[in-house]
Amino acid sequence: MTAFPKGILALFSIVLLVWALRSQEDSLPKPREKFEADELVSSLTVKIHVDEGSDCDEPLALDLGLGFPLWLQPVGRKSDELTPYGAIPQKSDAQGTLKAGSTGTFTFELAGDAGQDLFQSTSQLLKDVKVSDISRIGFMSQATHGWILKSYEITVNEKLFASGSASKDPPNQTPAQTLVKPKMEQELARLKMADLGTKIAAIDANRSELIELVNTNLANEDDTKNLASINQTYQPLLQERRRLEGQLSGVYCWYEDKTFASPWRDAAPIQSVRVTLLTDTHSAADTQNYVYFRTGGHSYLLGSPAAPLSGADGPQVFSLDLISGPLKQSDIRGYSLGMIGQPKPFGKTPDRWHPLRLIVEIDGKSVYDSETVDLDRKSLQAIRMIPPVHADTDGTPITNSPISRETFVWKAGNGAGLDPKTLQPLPLPDASDPAFPKAESDNTAMNSGQPKTDDSKPHDPKPADSKPEDSKPDDTKADPTQPEDSKPDDPKDPKADDTKDANSNNSNSSTTPDPQTDNSNNFPGEKGSSSGSGSSFDGSGGGTGGSSGGGSMGGGDSNSPSSGGGGSTDSPPGSNALPPAASSSSPPSGSTAVPFGKPIQINQVRIVSGYKMDDTFSIIWTISGDESTVDHYEISLLPIRPEKAVPSAEAVYTTVSQPRGARSATLTIPSGTANGDYFIAPVVTAMPLVTSPAAAATPSSDPNAPSATPIVSPNPTSTPHLKIGAAKMLFPAGTVWDPATQPVLGGGPAYGGVRSTFAYRTPYAFSHSTQLLSGGMPAKRTDRGVWSAGSIVSDSGILFEATGRGCHVGIQPQAGDSTQVFLKVNCWSGSSRRLVAHLGFLGGPGASGSATALLERNWLNSAGAPITGYQTLGSPVTAVAGDPMPSPLTGLISPLNAPSGAVYMGIRVTITGGPFDAVHPPALFGVRLVSQ
Repeated sequence: MTAFPKGILALFSIVLLVWALRSQEDSLPKPREKFEADELVSSLTVKIHVDEGSDCDEPLALDLGLGFPLWLQPVGRKSDELTPYGAIPQKSDAQGTLKAGSTGTFTFELAGDAGQDLFQSTSQLLKDVKVSDISRIGFMSQATHGWILKSYEITVNEKLFASGSASKDPPNQTPAQTLVKPKMEQELARLKMADLGTKIAAIDANRSELIELVNTNLANEDDTKNLASINQTYQPLLQERRRLEGQLSGVYCWYEDKTFASPWRDAAPIQSVRVTLLTDTHSAADTQNYVYFRTGGHSYLLGSPAAPLSGADGPQVFSLDLISGPLKQSDIRGYSLGMIGQPKPFGKTPDRWHPLRLIVEIDGKSVYDSETVDLDRKSLQAIRMIPPVHADTDGTPITNSPISRETFVWKAGNGAGLDPKTLQPLPLPDASDPAFPKAESDNTAMNSGQPKTDDSKPHDPKPADSKPEDSKPDDTKADPTQPEDSKPDDPKDPKADDTKDANSNNSNSSTTPDPQTDNSNNFPGEKGSSSGSGSSFDGSGGGTGGSSGGGSMGGGDSNSPSSGGGGSTDSPPGSNALPPAASSSSPPSGSTAVPFGKPIQINQVRIVSGYKMDDTFSIIWTISGDESTVDHYEISLLPIRPEKAVPSAEAVYTTVSQPRGARSATLTIPSGTANGDYFIAPVVTAMPLVTSPAAAATPSSDPNAPSATPIVSPNPTSTPHLKIGAAKMLFPAGTVWDPATQPVLGGGPAYGGVRSTFAYRTPYAFSHSTQLLSGGMPAKRTDRGVWSAGSIVSDSGILFEATGRGCHVGIQPQAGDSTQVFLKVNCWSGSSRRLVAHLGFLGGPGASGSATALLERNWLNSAGAPITGYQTLGSPVTAVAGDPMPSPLTGLISPLNAPSGAVYMGIRVTITGGPFDAVHPPALFGVRLVSQ
């Protein structure tokens, strides 16, 4: 036997050790390379390794929490199978089946050759995606086969982003290693579903009894507390059931790498987002293409071949699926609508879509409405959306080249389709130009409400399309804060409309004009209403937001599974959740107009600029119904005096006229008008036309002669329609605005190092609490609270605008309380100022009880600690529900009285009285400092 020298043996041992270490290193997760939060994703490559045993031959997708799946195409799909919504890799070395023991690589690119991404979905969906948008790494499929995921590796921009691998040696296993059996995960999900079903059923019985007691006014305080407690337990169970249902159907992932933690996603999540779309009603305005909503790097499916977007359905409301794509505030980066071609054959001309209005609500509050932004309203009227690629009649992909009024993606604020100088629609190419848009080949079928293509084939159950939500169960009427178990309906269910209340008010429903009426703003082949049959919304769809404000449609259910991370519709076809607005391209005053639709309605009226007596005030409004019956609009500024028996009975300050078609006006208050502690509200009146008897002339015997033209003029006897907008605080002339010298909540005694916002004394003890109610009034009627209210309605029916100048404060005491509300304001120099606030009740008419308020002030140092005692300002005032508000709390304050070291002035308002109405709690309206 040959003996090796000791040196060679030592070297051989080192080689073996290095090899062993490298083998072990290969089995462990690789460290991620450095990324910046704002780094845009230009390429993403996924590599997966299927373990020995079974092949992977089912559709599989990567889930990054972006609202859309990244399909690992072509795995699991036949060559002629239609691909649902989501990103498609342009390049892949895989086939339809990933063999056991093999790997597959899939590359998604923002730019480059389309490759197997025939409809260019990836270049659309990866747009604006940042590394910080990625919230998780997961894989999803229906998992019907027994294959095993052994490892994965993801590179972003050619840098390693994440990986997970498995070792056959159990001691070497780490939490990041990925030996996952999808079919077993689905079996576990079914067991969890069964367990959840048992728990939910056990709760349902008790919960139903409590709801019945509440609905019949037989519930005592303990019953109400028990119902609230049950609902807190109930909601997480329902959410988990929805997630498991989505996992089993292939919508949500069966595997998520729990070791992946983005360093940029620790902010509080958004709870709900609702998107409302309105499609124009002219022929060919509808679409069966995939339409998605995008904010930042997150994209959510709204419309699809199985759930087309159609003007015949009126406003279509979607709750975004925030399980599929979680959002935080920094993710909200603009609002866009995009289109991807559906792969079914269509024709030489793309299936255009004409969106007319977009509304976005976040956590129950409206944050964007295209109708209120002149640039966006006009842009939506002008443009048509088309996909980058669509299928010809034989299914051959055709790449589209948009003209100036066509776009693949519409983005708010970009003014697409408009001349940047005049904001008028850009002209279409000349008819002789090859770029002149051709008419859609089968718009007649679409105009009649029939699908543009044959949709009789079963819909792909894999993640693809948004689905309408069920109508809510009747028992939710007992408590509007309780959770709702909304499951998606079948989008093709012919009974979907049967859930709508037959007695609902349809006065604001959409009306389709004569389809044979051409409009000069139409594209070729379009008939009927176009470019201006928009919609308006003033907050009535969701009420006034209760005592806490909001004034918008309530947020939808973010937990309802929706195919491919899209949204689920809240309104069945024909829903009246959003009234249509009338045309802004109406004929000029005095011309002949053919009436159509419902009577004219003024909807949203707002003051968008101006706050003091000597300002120029800008007012905007929206309408619905038949504007052709309007001669002109009269716009006024109305003083609001809450302490008067009729708060709006004062003479208007000023009035101007605007022609039909106008949506804005400017006004000034006449010089010399006395200052006062008033509010001011905008008023818009639609003055009607009258048709003279001359219009009834004897018709000609010639059948080809034109009919008599009615003579129209202002009609002083017809009833005009008017709308009073939200009241806002009015400041004296000459006010120089300084937000630092207006009251804000805070400045009370310190407890635990925190300055309180309110304190309260019960009949038995004295307690303190800091202000924690950033979301509005307390969810429980038995809780105490103080909060900064937004847009609110008083018990006298006045809508007060949410304001950045001064504040509204809601107060929820309990019987026998003496509640102290603390505010503070920076000290100022110069002249004296008056502190003003009106005392009343929230929640609209129907309040009961009374409240008394006493106003006091003290001085605080830089730490917020008091350096003087409280001094009473004026006399206490008492508000009685149902009566006008009392004269305002007011007190004159001189900065000369501030002692040395004073940095803030503290304000204390003590609320006593009662009994208190929990539905209509007391409030301070318009707390502000005004110059003397």
